[in-house]
Amino acid sequence: MTEAVPYTPKQRKEMRKNLLRTFRVVEYFDFSGVLPDSPVQVNEGYIISDLETHELFASFAFQNTSGKQIMSLDIRLLLYQNANVPYEKKSFTYSYDNMTFGERKNGIVTKKGIFGTKQYTYYIAVGETFGRSAYIPIPDSYFRKIELEISKVTFSDGSFVTPKMIVRNQCTDFTELDDAKLYAFTRMNIYAAAEERYPTRVVPQFGETAWLCCCGQKNLATSEKCERCMRDRDWQKHVFDASVMEQKVEELKAANDFYRPDKTKYETSKNFEKEEEIQKRIAEYEAAMKRVAEQERRREHRRKMIIPKILIFIAVVIAISQLCIYLFGVFN
Repeated sequence: MTEAVPYTPKQRKEMRKNLLRTFRVVEYFDFSGVLPDSPVQVNEGYIISDLETHELFASFAFQNTSGKQIMSLDIRLLLYQNANVPYEKKSFTYSYDNMTFGERKNGIVTKKGIFGTKQYTYYIAVGETFGRSAYIPIPDSYFRKIELEISKVTFSDGSFVTPKMIVRNQCTDFTELDDAKLYAFTRMNIYAAAEERYPTRVVPQFGETAWLCCCGQKNLATSEKCERCMRDRDWQKHVFDASVMEQKVEELKAANDFYRPDKTKYETSKNFEKEEEIQKRIAEYEAAMKRVAEQERRREHRRKMIIPKILIFIAVVIAISQLCIYLFGVFN
């Protein structure tokens, strides 16, 4: 059984100091697909470098799709050089006590902190995303490949699961379908109006705890519509079913209704759009982490100013009291 990694006060202080760093992304991991039977989904993954010290860190964003409240998530990073056996295994625990839940979205806010920060529950709610600004130090030594293992998930009722799952959850780009299927989809697409704002990017996937919409958004398995584009889950299951798609292709061929795109233009634009989407995600991540660093600097400044402000307040109170004593003596 994989046990949670306990962090000392010194380690927690170091992790808080890491929030002050400014990073650039050096590698992006494609976690666009759905893990078939996992209590958490991995939405993002990056290797990042400190702009000043050039130290390396790993950063991931997870989503709770278990249907239960999560108390902690244990992972391992497996680092490889040239062999097929990892030369280093680094464990990390995401938990409220360790202050490693990182940036959280769609969680339950209990109150506002004294510095204007949001106070979240000690557990990760169903559907909540977390972990984005929890930075995991990794060795500066050369590594050829890095893998993420989901080791253990502990729930608020005390139960736990140990998936020991290596994350490999890529998906199929919509443009990888052959021309006949691409055209068949356009003929069956009842959400054509949504294409301008939420274009069809991937072939949907459906797992036990989550499903991937054709727009690229991951949703809970219980959600009947995509929370981003509102496309219907069951409609996508039907349209992208292999037999349904093949039947539509045959119908269009029989009606002599088919489309032949410009292959040169098509292949070029396909690759460009995918690279453009990755660069957009990287830019959004770097901007978000920059905001985290700026917010942490402001909070750190406010914390440092508490004692000086208290001393100034005490000095003012003493001065006023001395003035009152003096004036009382003068008039009496």
